[in-house]
Amino acid sequence: MNILSDKLPNVIRVDGIEISVHTDFRIWIKAGQIIRDSENKDTQDVIESLADLILVGFSDLYELRPDDFISAITAFYSGFPRMVGEGSEKETKNRKPDFDFSADAEFIYSSFALCYHVRLCKQDMHWWEFLILFDGLMFAENNAISLVVGTRQTDLKDVPRSDKARIRKLKKEFELPKDEAEIVMQKSLAQKLAMVGEGHTDHGE
Repeated sequence: MNILSDKLPNVIRVDGIEISVHTDFRIWIKAGQIIRDSENKDTQDVIESLADLILVGFSDLYELRPDDFISAITAFYSGFPRMVGEGSEKETKNRKPDFDFSADAEFIYSSFALCYHVRLCKQDMHWWEFLILFDGLMFAENNAISLVVGTRQTDLKDVPRSDKARIRKLKKEFELPKDEAEIVMQKSLAQKLAMVGEGHTDHGE
């Protein structure tokens, strides 16, 4: 797929069936929140909540395999497919999360306004376009979210002694709530997918 020449998708493919989905970035941020908060919830309840939020005019949810459905949702949530170098996937999985769409909402909003002159509260935008523009903020200087993410990524061992106290204070200020981090969402998805694949269900014990 070429982002410059191809239309952004508005369907997911589950069990060989193309299903229309809502594509607005707000919907998919909410989907991420549902998945993130799903760790102690029944798998089927989570799937139904996601289906109610995301799917357009599809009522035969019980005819779909849960693992295929979750895989399709995860793939769309991940955004525009990228080519990654050998070893990059493992590195990404082990890396501490750098941002959270809920905890960093104000930073992200102000950065879109500053760099793109886009006010997200007034904007309809495809989820993948949002992610691409969000990634672009990391290459721009003097915006809030790149400063925050850069601070979180800074290793105090590489900071001059005269600046350590200031950077340590900023890292503490910008620290992500552990339950809010994207890595929690990813781990929860992986666990649920594994359980579904083994024929088990989580009843929120």
